Amino acid sequence: MNITMMKISLLLLAKRSWIESKKLWHIVGPAIFSRAASYCMLVITQAFAGHLCDLELAAISIANTVIVGFVFGLLHDDGGR
Repeated sequence: MNITMMKISLLLLAKRSWIESKKLWHIVGPAIFSRAASYCMLVITQAFAGHLCDLELAAISIANTVIVGFVFGLLHDDGGR
């Protein structure tokens, strides 16, 4: 293989890698945003509930744990396998 052929194959590899990276980010981007938004909502909810009383904070914490567990269970469903 000469130098020109190596440069061409490297450019093709870089282009294919860029295309695959774009496809991956189309799938992973919303998942990352969803996880960050969920975490932010949990923190804000607990901060506001913490100003009320210990009982309300405990209730919100338990409810958030159940809801997040249910949502992540749906997210990580293996399709009935």
